[in-house]
Amino acid sequence: MIIKIMGTAKHDNDLNIFLSATILINLFCLFINGYGADLGYWENWTHQLATTGYRLFNGNYPPLYIHWLYLVAKGLNYFQLPIEPNDLCKFLWELPVLLGHCLLTWVVFRLLQQFHATREQMLSVMLLTVFNPAILIDGPVWGQVDLLPSVLALCAILIHFSSRYSILMLPLFTLSLLTKFQMVCFCPIVGILFFHRIKTHLLGIVFSLLIIAFVFLPFIVVGFYKEAFKQAYIDTLGQYPVITMNAANLWVLLIGNNAPDNIQFLDHVSALLPQKLVYPKYLGMFLYAAICLAIFIFGINDLIKSKYSTDKNKFITHILFYALVSATAFFTLLPAMHERYLFPAVVAAIIYVAVARKQLAYPLAISMASALNMLIILGINGSNIWVGLSVLVTGVMFVSLLQLIAGNSAYTVIEQSVKNFLNIRFATPIIFIVSVSLTLHYLVDRYSVHKITLQSNQSLLTNYPMVSAHQDYGTVQYGRSVENKVLSVGDRRFANGIGTHANSIIVYNLPANAISFDVIPGLDDEISAADVIFEVLEDNTLLWSSAPYYGNEKAIPVHINLHKGKQLTLKVDSHGETSWDHADWINPIITTEAIQP
Repeated sequence: MIIKIMGTAKHDNDLNIFLSATILINLFCLFINGYGADLGYWENWTHQLATTGYRLFNGNYPPLYIHWLYLVAKGLNYFQLPIEPNDLCKFLWELPVLLGHCLLTWVVFRLLQQFHATREQMLSVMLLTVFNPAILIDGPVWGQVDLLPSVLALCAILIHFSSRYSILMLPLFTLSLLTKFQMVCFCPIVGILFFHRIKTHLLGIVFSLLIIAFVFLPFIVVGFYKEAFKQAYIDTLGQYPVITMNAANLWVLLIGNNAPDNIQFLDHVSALLPQKLVYPKYLGMFLYAAICLAIFIFGINDLIKSKYSTDKNKFITHILFYALVSATAFFTLLPAMHERYLFPAVVAAIIYVAVARKQLAYPLAISMASALNMLIILGINGSNIWVGLSVLVTGVMFVSLLQLIAGNSAYTVIEQSVKNFLNIRFATPIIFIVSVSLTLHYLVDRYSVHKITLQSNQSLLTNYPMVSAHQDYGTVQYGRSVENKVLSVGDRRFANGIGTHANSIIVYNLPANAISFDVIPGLDDEISAADVIFEVLEDNTLLWSSAPYYGNEKAIPVHINLHKGKQLTLKVDSHGETSWDHADWINPIITTEAIQP
């Protein structure tokens, strides 16, 4: 099987149009404000390289892109231009991304050409490649470089199928890892292909080791290679001890954004699981490892079958599909994912569709999810769509896994079911009515201020005398958050409650016949994440203490029996740092003994 790289003169004219459009759209998007934090990294690292070079370099990226920043630093110094996050520096920092996008456009065009795509297929896939929102937002808008290693990794997979250049697979894949470590998501696929041509790739290992030595050479010369390797490949692994960091994936649905990765969220089945798997961090790693193993088994099975099959294109199609599945599962399941880490799946999906010439829904869905997830961080007011994006990403992963297990027939059944529904005469009105109704129901429930209905023997705690109150920030608020906004917990707004801030201790006098206390504790939705512990005491006796609350918890009522004490104390502990610990006691209800008739 040979991947060809040449085309006809007529087709080359079409290619020139797409390449020209790629260049122009990248340069246009370059002038949109990027992500200040990442541009700040490039500025800081360029300053370091301009002043002290590689010695004592403090940056947590693999070395290949650092070398480009070194060249940029020297060029700016030579022409006496300032190193700052301006459009000139952004252009220079992003130039490798422009080249990477041009390379992707060229590769996708040649694949469509080689695999005999129709004119309609050619146009749809090329437009999705050139004007892909995820590619443009991640690169020239945001200012990141994820496209370059992603294209290198997929090109490494493709070049394996070239009889002349197959030996370059491992060296190219090594270059991708030397640019971004997240390209490990394609390791199962590279492992399958290694066994396809073992002798060739054994020699490729030698070239890969030489490339590693060459790329680290500047750090070796200054005696800083150990530190550079540790910063890029070891320290970053534990840098963010959260289950998801603004990444719309499975964990946003199960736990919430920015929650610590050591929450025991499977307590009710903990006796049935190994001890570590009750933590999302280890469960996510286990699930992704299981999918990688499944991909490898399926791939080796395909490899064996390909030796006896004349349809060699089927094998490459399966391999690229496995790359799509692995990259999507990588983002959906693993801990500490960032909003951008779905990006390799975008490139994998585009290249897969270019070869398969069908299932365009994969790159469309993944590109939309990736683009919107990044736009939330860039400042659009859209954090409420995280759950929707998480459902979309998780759904794509499950559909791809279903196709992985059941074959193309699974995707075909889903696709045909959708087409059959859309062929119904009133399909569009049905979709309109159902979707608008569900959206309206959600919005009404989300933004309505819910009031409590009390029984005759119930009163709000806030109706009783407050003895004392202390909190580390702000003042106690009734019916409002500590920032004087409508009380909101678990995406629901409430009319009654107490807004406070950790650390806080609020003491109330109780009626003599108080028998129970009901309340909904939680962190206010006005902050994205924090961590606090709620406690309720009666006459200095602890009655109830919560597990840590991290935000995004549902509004779950707590019922506490009282013992006719004199005072009730509501305590919020910061559980560490006090920043953003905006805590609410929603619907605090005191129930007294019912008066006998």
